[in-house]
Amino acid sequence: MKFTKKVIVATDGLNIRSAPSTTASVVGRANTGSALEISEYINGWYKLNYNGGTAYAASDYVSVKVIGEGLVNYSGDVWLRRKADWNAGAAEKINNGTKVSVTAVTGDFYEILYNGNIRYIPAVCTNVRRDALADREVVGGAQTRCIQVAEQYIGSPYVYGGTTPAGFDCSGFTMYVYSQLGISLPHSSKGQASCGVAVSRDELIPGDLVFFNTAGSGISHVGIYAGNGMFIHSPLSGRSVCYSSMNTPYYTGRFVTARRIAR
Repeated sequence: MKFTKKVIVATDGLNIRSAPSTTASVVGRANTGSALEISEYINGWYKLNYNGGTAYAASDYVSVKVIGEGLVNYSGDVWLRRKADWNAGAAEKINNGTKVSVTAVTGDFYEILYNGNIRYIPAVCTNVRRDALADREVVGGAQTRCIQVAEQYIGSPYVYGGTTPAGFDCSGFTMYVYSQLGISLPHSSKGQASCGVAVSRDELIPGDLVFFNTAGSGISHVGIYAGNGMFIHSPLSGRSVCYSSMNTPYYTGRFVTARRIAR
C-alpha cells in the first residue's frame, strides 16, 4: 500500500539501500533525528523518496511520530481502511482491545500505524479522546508536553554527570526535560524509578519514564517513552541524545519497569 509520510531516523548511521535487502548496495546514510519521506511498506522495509530517486530503509530504525495512543473500543467488527473515507475499501479487521498509535487526525478518522502500514480507523471505534489531539500535535498536561521538550535536545552529547544541553547523562537528561515543565526529579535512574506511579509496558503512553538494566544488575538506565515502541534517551559515552527502539533484542531483554510522572 502506497502513502506519503515523514519519519524520523532513530539510529546513527542508518544504511539507505538500493533495494529492500541487507545485501543491497548502500546508497547513503542517515543519522539520528533526520527526516525521511516514506511512500510504501514492504516486508519490514520502507520505500523512500531519496535524493530525487527511490531507496529503502529498514523500518525498525525509523519512527513515525505518534500524537496519542489508546485502544480499539467497540463491541462490533472494526475494519481499517486505506483512506480516511467511509466508502474506502476495508484493509484489515482489528480486534477490540488492540493498542493503536495515532499519527494524525483526518476528519472522522484517526490515521494509525498498523503492522508497518498507514491505516485509518473511525475515531468513534477507539478510546482516544479527540480533544487530546490537535492537528498532529499533542496538547494537554506535562506528561505529553515533555516529548516536545525532549525532542529539542536530540543531538546533545552524552557527558557523564551532565545535566544541561551542553551534555547529559541518562538521568540528567530526563531530569532536565521534566524540570522545564516544573517537575523535579532526582539525578539518578534508580531514584527516578521510585517517582510517580508504576505502569506496565502495555500501558505506556508518551512521556512515561522507561528503565533498563544495562549494567548487569538493578536499574542503570532511563529514557522517555515517545510512542510506537520508541524512546528518547542519552545512551552512553560517544553517543548523543537520540531515539531508540524498545523492541530491539538489547532493550527488550533489559527492560525493568516504567513510571508515569505526571497525570
